[in-house]
Amino acid sequence: MHKIGMPKEDDEILTDIADICAKKPMGDKYKDFVPTHSWFPKFCMRNKDIFSTSAKQISLGHASVTKEGIKAWFPEAANFISRVPGGAKALQDPKHIFNTDKSGFAMDVGTGCVKTALVPRGAHQVRKCARGTKEQVTINAVCNVAGDFMWPFLIIPGKIMSRYIGYRDFPEAFYGTTENGWMTMQAWNDWLYHFNEFINSRQMRSRNCRKI
Repeated sequence: MHKIGMPKEDDEILTDIADICAKKPMGDKYKDFVPTHSWFPKFCMRNKDIFSTSAKQISLGHASVTKEGIKAWFPEAANFISRVPGGAKALQDPKHIFNTDKSGFAMDVGTGCVKTALVPRGAHQVRKCARGTKEQVTINAVCNVAGDFMWPFLIIPGKIMSRYIGYRDFPEAFYGTTENGWMTMQAWNDWLYHFNEFINSRQMRSRNCRKI
């Protein structure tokens, strides 16, 4: 389960053990047995193939990403673009192939870890699925294969831009706000507007390409 971002936390293991003891006859020794946190290290010592470690929080969307899914995306994208008027020609021009991605920087760096989780020994980079509710600053960047790049788009948490004093030191960037600094549909549409202006200013638009 840890491979898909759903490792068992220590408290969940203790609850499961208590349920098993309550539902199955295991003798008087384990009647009404409720394990405690002091029992847990001994349990790990008896089972050498598992160990307890901290898990990093990730979103449900990130947990669903697989290597196979990423590899399959590129031919699917190329096939879709090729069916658009002028798309096949655009794929041959490095100025018309763009890649965009976003990164989130948490405002509270102490909220990234959850309670320890039980995983097989040898597991690396243990992740735990969680809903993103904390504030962050999201940065969306884009460039094309030819090396042309647009100034980044920063999404600030809150409704008032002046709350984020740092924006005065980076006037070239584009800014937007959302309730918690996460990307939303409205923020994405705002970014598309700036991207469209960038394409027009660099005269990168193919005659066969539609406007955004």
